[in-house]
Amino acid sequence: MRDYSLQEIVHIGVDLFNPEDFLEKMPVQTQWSETRKYCLTKAYRCFLNHHAIKAVLPKYKVTRSLPYIPPEEYLDQIIACANQMLAVWLQTLKETAVRPIEAWKIERDDIDFDAKKLRVTHPAKAATQES
Repeated sequence: MRDYSLQEIVHIGVDLFNPEDFLEKMPVQTQWSETRKYCLTKAYRCFLNHHAIKAVLPKYKVTRSLPYIPPEEYLDQIIACANQMLAVWLQTLKETAVRPIEAWKIERDDIDFDAKKLRVTHPAKAATQES
């Protein structure tokens, strides 16, 4: 991917061995998002390090969009179509905040039917103990 990124930088007319050229032309590129500029700058920084060229490059902030969360009706349809064992596991994931591996390791003793509570006895990430 870095080769492609460097080709893209060259395509806009940047001399790779002249960091000042990069500093001039990069900020005026309006067709690229901040994330794309971040990736191109990172590739160019690797190129400069490889050729032992010192330069201070601009920093771009990577913005991540929120992941797609399907409507609850879609989840219910998927659960309804699954076999019984998978449906119970999927419903547990939907109704609780447990990780998939934690839900998979739930045993009968972990369920308190009277209090309607679920206990996670096999956490996915070990809790740190302080002495």
